[in-house]
Amino acid sequence: MSRTRMGPWGVEATAARLADLHGALLCGVQCLGAWIAGVPQLETKVAMAYHLHDYAELADQLGQRIYNLTAERPAVPSPANRALLRFLHELASLTRAEEQVAGLYGVLLPALLDSCREHLEQANPVADEPTLRLLHPMLETLENHLIWASRQPTDGDAIRRMRLCLDGAGGLHGNEGAVATSGGAAGSAAFRPVLVPVPARDGRFRPLEPGKKMPKAKPLETPEGRVRLLHIALINLEIPAIEVCGRMIAEFPESPWAMKLDLARQIWDEARHAEMCADRLQELGGTLGSFPYHHKVWEHSIAGETLAERFVTTQRIHEGNGLDQTLLARDALAAVGDVATSQIMDFIMADEVLHVRSGNRWLNYLVPDEAERTALLKRVEERLGVAAVAGPPVNREGRRKAGFTEVELDWLVSLRDRRNKPHE
Repeated sequence: MSRTRMGPWGVEATAARLADLHGALLCGVQCLGAWIAGVPQLETKVAMAYHLHDYAELADQLGQRIYNLTAERPAVPSPANRALLRFLHELASLTRAEEQVAGLYGVLLPALLDSCREHLEQANPVADEPTLRLLHPMLETLENHLIWASRQPTDGDAIRRMRLCLDGAGGLHGNEGAVATSGGAAGSAAFRPVLVPVPARDGRFRPLEPGKKMPKAKPLETPEGRVRLLHIALINLEIPAIEVCGRMIAEFPESPWAMKLDLARQIWDEARHAEMCADRLQELGGTLGSFPYHHKVWEHSIAGETLAERFVTTQRIHEGNGLDQTLLARDALAAVGDVATSQIMDFIMADEVLHVRSGNRWLNYLVPDEAERTALLKRVEERLGVAAVAGPPVNREGRRKAGFTEVELDWLVSLRDRRNKPHE
């Protein structure tokens, strides 16, 4: 019974501390969702995508623990220290990459780590064991983020300025004796970080010149042909998918938390896909930047004015077409004996099934009326011109698992058959 000792926080105070952590992590998700597109360096984009997913999963676990303590699940950032919202809004307003790293990783992250360590050291180890089990892995995850951040360019002045701002809020938890205070004019809990109009690319990559087409494909029997396939998947599909899903999180802060969590999980998948493609193309002798990039996925997505249009464009159309293309690539690579790259495509395809299924689920949630939904699908397809482009054979099994109906599949097959026929 020696583990039982009094901790400094009861149920209400513990829930309040976790609410502060929860609100800070949700702000981190929103900020990274916007910032990733503006970061030029490929490796930094991928790392931040992993971090966004980590923050989302940790926030979800904290939300569950808060529910267990209070029987209420926080749907929006609701820190008990209401003055903390001022700091978080200031963080969301940062525009330069060095300032963003300074605010998130140089100020907020250390405060989160200090809070975790304090709670682990002082909380009642029996009564609050569920929280401690959550905070141990959270501490390890955030420490790894801090190690990564220590190698990034930052802005010392921004660190000092943001630290003063956090100090003005009384730190992460403020006056813990004044739980759930109003905090004055702390502002809305909906964080709206600055959005970039066009994603950034670092100097290794060159844009596709206007009016030009991508370099002609070479046979997959050759390393050059496989490098081209992987490079196009990396820079024109996987990285843009990270950016458009992040944009959806950042641009629509009032969307349901479960929706944001699905998008964060897709971002994690896309980051892993990007990492696999980059590693494999270099194993095959390729070089990052050897093929041009374009912003078609980004342009198609942000042209949608509503969240429903974004889900149609990003998850249903682009990811749906990815199911068809990835199946074709997987089997073709296996046929030429490249088992490693074929396996990569197999794992990518498994993830894409879930992305399309998620898109269909949220589309049905956002537009429950079937007639309205059908009209929206047709409008978006006409706007994108997807119906006018010949494509690979339809991956019926994958699309069926992802929620496409047999009627939709038959229509798509007939459409592809017509488009793939040579003009007479």
